[in-house]
Amino acid sequence: MSDEAVELRVWIDQLPAQSFFFTDEIPGWSPSLRFTLARIATDPAHPLVRVSRGFFCKCWHQDSSPQDQARTVNVRLASLYLAGEGGGAANWNALNLVGWTAQHPRRKDVGCVGRPPRSPWEHTRFVQRNNERRHELSWAEVTLLEAVRMFESGDLDWDEAVEVITSGDYLGRLRYGAEVDTERFRWGAEGEIRQPNAFHSRVEDLSASMPDHDSFVDWRARAVLAKPLSA
Repeated sequence: MSDEAVELRVWIDQLPAQSFFFTDEIPGWSPSLRFTLARIATDPAHPLVRVSRGFFCKCWHQDSSPQDQARTVNVRLASLYLAGEGGGAANWNALNLVGWTAQHPRRKDVGCVGRPPRSPWEHTRFVQRNNERRHELSWAEVTLLEAVRMFESGDLDWDEAVEVITSGDYLGRLRYGAEVDTERFRWGAEGEIRQPNAFHSRVEDLSASMPDHDSFVDWRARAVLAKPLSA
C-alpha cells in the first residue's frame, strides 16, 4: 500500500460519524487515489459510503457501539452539504420543518444558490434560488426564510406561526446545529427581491418577536467538515 493510500485511510479514520466530503476536500487528493477510495467505500465492514460521484459519507466512527454501526446516510444532512453555502430546506419541506404545517411532503425540496446539483435520492429535489445574500446565512436561517415565503400554504394563522418560532420549539425540530441570528435573518430577507410586501412585513414582524440569537446544537453538528452548515 502506498504512503498516499495509508494517509487517506488515516484521514478517513479520524472523521466523526456522519461526516461528508467531496474528493477535492481530501488533503493531498489526486486521481491516483480513486481506486483506493472506491475499494474502501465498497467494503461492507467499513463506515465509508459513496453517496454520489465524488461525494462520500462516513456513517459511523470506529468507537461507535455495534448497534450504531449502520451504513446509513442521513439524507437531510447530506442534502444540506450538497446544497453548499446558502442551502436550506425549501417550499413545503421548510414549512413542515419549522412546524407551520403537519403535512409531510413526499418530495423534500432543498434550496441552493445558483445551479442546483443532481439529487442522488428519488424523493429529494434541489431547487435554484438567486438571492446571493443566502451565502452568508446559516441553513436554519435559509429554511426559516423559505417557510415565510410559503406561509400562506401552512396550517396556522400568523399569530400561531410566530408563537412557534418565539417559543424556540422549531430549533429542536430543525436540530443539526441550527442557528438563527435575527439581524442576519432580516438582512438576508432583504435580498428576496421578488417576494410580495406581505413577505417582508412578516419577516419584520417575526424578527421583532425573536431573540437576537438562538441556536440548537447536538452531536450531529459535528458532521460539519470543510463547509459549515451554519455561518
